Amino acid sequence: MKFLKSISLVSFQLICLTGFSQITLDYSNFISVGDSIVSHFDSLPNENIQPCEEGANKTWDFTYLETDFTDTLSIVSTDKTLFSENFSPSDIALNMSSSDSVSLFYNTTDNHLKTVGSGYFVNGEKVINKEERRILKYPLNYLDEDSQAFKKERILHKDSIKVLTTTEYEYKVDAWGDLKLPSGIFFSLRVKRSVTVTESYYKYRNYRWEKYEENVYPSTMYEWWTDDPKAKHYIAYLVMDTKTNKPFHASFIPALPFEEKIEQIQSAKIKVYPNPTQNFINIDLLNSENYVNIYSITGQLVYSEIHSLGKTKINVASFSTGTYILIVKGSGGKILGKSKFIKN
Repeated sequence: MKFLKSISLVSFQLICLTGFSQITLDYSNFISVGDSIVSHFDSLPNENIQPCEEGANKTWDFTYLETDFTDTLSIVSTDKTLFSENFSPSDIALNMSSSDSVSLFYNTTDNHLKTVGSGYFVNGEKVINKEERRILKYPLNYLDEDSQAFKKERILHKDSIKVLTTTEYEYKVDAWGDLKLPSGIFFSLRVKRSVTVTESYYKYRNYRWEKYEENVYPSTMYEWWTDDPKAKHYIAYLVMDTKTNKPFHASFIPALPFEEKIEQIQSAKIKVYPNPTQNFINIDLLNSENYVNIYSITGQLVYSEIHSLGKTKINVASFSTGTYILIVKGSGGKILGKSKFIKN
């Protein structure tokens, strides 16, 4: 069923410097009561969809993603669910349009987002899972990281066999850059998540527990987040096959067309001269490290270089005639300035 597939995907993934020059996500950039997000799911992503290496000023071309089905994620207060007596009034719930009998519960404050459990029905019987685990700490910046580990013991076969399950959760904001989706573009941070489940088996011999077997199950996924106030959710994710290192599930939310996205950006205007031009443009840079990107009017990246403080001269003689958009970003991905120029 579609709702089971989408609920498992969302559950798994919620479980892609100087302060003024980096993308920073705070409390206001994350889910809150009243939010509604339409997610598009691609059950078998194109092989050209790859997370690529970590680092600054990356470009991810996810225009190959397709929509197998969609689901609307609604964020509601706990008392609006079928499980209000099982969770705190301070929690919030994520419901899916594909099923009103399944809810995921979270706790959000000004410095973290945590999962606290889930509720659903099986054959008319209510099932409650309680699990408190930190998903993200914020403010969230490039190179931030976090880790947690949980252990659970089970005794089997009349106290003769014990299973110790250790689950390790890690994430790192390992990259920032441009995420290109089928409908447009986002400027984003990428969060790499690793989950490692280790199952250790013990036998009780000679009055002590002795390990006789151990299995390790690693998994990796990537999330892309943006400081666009309309997003409030990861804008894309990939779940990776650890054997082939290829994605086997993906999701994304619609993006604005490139030119419309640029118009919404509130940043300083950078003087580009001469404008119009035939061969060169000049810009004056104020930061010690500046990522200078030039795009066509449709969002195609045609130039990307790192420049230092001062006057910079860029050769545009080989560009086709037309209008171009220049964007300067700081060392953590924040847009410092933008401008348009015409190439004759």
